[in-house]
Formats: sequence, structure tokens, C-alpha cells
Amino acid sequence: DVALAEKLAHVLLRLGMRHALVVTGEDGLDDITVTGATTVFEVRGDAVTRSTITPFDLGLSVYQPDAIEGGTPQQNAELLRDVLAGEGSLALRDLICAQAGAGLYVAGLAGSIRQGVEQSIAAIEEGDAAARVGAFVEATRRLAK
Repeated sequence: DVALAEKLAHVLLRLGMRHALVVTGEDGLDDITVTGATTVFEVRGDAVTRSTITPFDLGLSVYQPDAIEGGTPQQNAELLRDVLAGEGSLALRDLICAQAGAGLYVAGLAGSIRQGVEQSIAAIEEGDAAARVGAFVEATRRLAK
């Protein structure tokens, strides 16, 4: 919902958030979508700006909605593991990399969402992504004990 996303962005601005993205895909996803356009509200400094991005803007393909459908939490975890191991579907890889790319951009580790997407894809192709997630999971398990 675009109106709700805009309200949330302005709330984040009032709360003093330095840099954030609030996104909503035209397909109803509260994520950057790879099935069409995504409305992006970027909170940065003392302003909120609105833009629209497409998968093409991020160097990605456009997919049919059924190509990115998930399942149960267990099935989704397996799909994620497959993607991070370089064995999952390209549609899911691109969806995941769009989110990761946005995170890298907001964190200041990429100059744009597209650069963050490129970094994310490279990490998967080089095998770094699965290893990093595995280390994170192991660290959180140790902390939970």
C-alpha cells in the first residue's frame, strides 16, 4: 500500500532515522519486487523522496508472480539455502539480491541499490553468501545457549 509506505517513511524521518527505504511492490509485496515496479520512499537526512524502480533498473529480469512464491517457513528456509548455495531459481535469487542490495545501500556499503544487487549476486556466485549466513546462524545459536 503506497499511502501506508509513505506514512511509515515520514514516521521514520520524525524518529530521526538517518537513512532508510520503505518499499512496496505493485504486486502487493512489502519488498522490492521482481515482478514489476516498486515504489520507494527513501528517508535520508531531513527529507523523504519518492521514486519508482523496476527490476531492469537493478540489472534484473522480470518474473511471473508464481516464480517467487514461497511456502512454509521450513520450505522458505530451504529455498534460501539453495539460493545462497547458487542452486536455487534465478527468480528467487534476484528477489533475495534485490533486498540484500537495498540493505547494502542503506548501510553505506554500496553506492546504489543496483550496486548492492551486483555485490549480492557476486557473493552468491563466489560462494561467500552461504558461508557468511552459516557463520551468522552458528553465532546466533551460540548466543542463544
